[in-house]
Parts: sequence; structure tokens; C-alpha cells
Amino acid sequence: FCVVHLAHRKDTPDGRAAIAELEESITRMKALAEAPIEELWQEDLAFHRRLVVFSGNREFAQLFESCNHRMSVIAKQSFQSPNRRQAPGHSGCRPGLFRPG
Repeated sequence: FCVVHLAHRKDTPDGRAAIAELEESITRMKALAEAPIEELWQEDLAFHRRLVVFSGNREFAQLFESCNHRMSVIAKQSFQSPNRRQAPGHSGCRPGLFRPG
């Protein structure tokens, strides 16, 4: 929904600004590929928040924030769990595993 909304407005000043912000966010996420997963998670959340906010739908934005808060709590617990499973041979995010766009 949010991406389609942005695509329909890509040639407007607001649409171009939003796309530029999202591209900057993708660049930051690529730079965070070796960083702790919590840092990447925060940038990923910011990326998706930008999409939702651009939609202009306040109710959807509130629902997004509520769900993200819950997911953040679960994810943070998971990131710190001694039982967290990693892919064999990987100790975290590595180049090539995360390919935005």
C-alpha cells in the first residue's frame, strides 16, 4: 500500500524528497551490514516508518507504531537470548545476506 502510494506520487516534490530519504536510508543500512543487528534494526524501522508516514494515513501510522513497538520488544529479547540460533557459519549480518532494493 505505502509503496504504491509513493509510486503514484514519485514525480511530486514530496515524492522525490521521500524517495531521496529512502535511498539515503538504504545506503545507511548497507553501511551497517557489519554492525550489531540492533543498529541495522533501528535503521530498517526508520526506513519503513518513512514509507508509512508518507502515506498520510494517521490510523495506519498509529497501528504501525504499535505493532513495531511490540516487535521491537520481542526482537530485542531475541537478539540478547543465549538460545538465539544463527545460520551455520555466520555470526551476524554479512555482505550479500542483506540486499535492500
